[in-house]
Amino acid sequence: SSPFLQGLTELSLWSNPLESQGVQTLASSPWIQTLHTLSLDHTFPGESGVHALAQSQYLSSLKSLSLGTNWLGDRGISRLAKAQSFGALDGLKLNDNNLTSKGLEIFIHSPIVHHVKQLELHTNPLGKDAVSLLVHAQNTPKLHTLNLWRCKLGARCFGELKHHTTLRDKHALAALKKLYIGANHI
Repeated sequence: SSPFLQGLTELSLWSNPLESQGVQTLASSPWIQTLHTLSLDHTFPGESGVHALAQSQYLSSLKSLSLGTNWLGDRGISRLAKAQSFGALDGLKLNDNNLTSKGLEIFIHSPIVHHVKQLELHTNPLGKDAVSLLVHAQNTPKLHTLNLWRCKLGARCFGELKHHTTLRDKHALAALKKLYIGANHI
């Protein structure tokens, strides 16, 4: 690898058509081990590219990962949920990936979410069950910022949130400070 890449702490490859092979190559590169921030928005990694990231031995120092606008769907996000090397990850952007409540349920029960403080899920068709899933998730103790803008939450969202606030200290999302739920027809 190029010596100029050694020691990078932040890398944005936004809107480059890396596709699966490019992301797989990146995930297998030792020089990425110093990265704290990686932005792969609109790079089209596909399921195999996401799988390569999730299995990479070089991303244990990563604090922020952005995979927005890649249309990964539930299957792609499920691949990410199997990641074992993202122990330091505290920021995760999965906006505009065609994620539904089915994929969200798998994802929020994965080890990757446990340390996440900021989660961007906006512009995904999560649907009316998303808030209930998040409110009852036991794997989100540090989550303080949650973006659910334009996720097709519906009117039931307010009822779930109202009930949740009365039980906040005993439930998930106890650390939540910022919630974005605009454009949801609630």
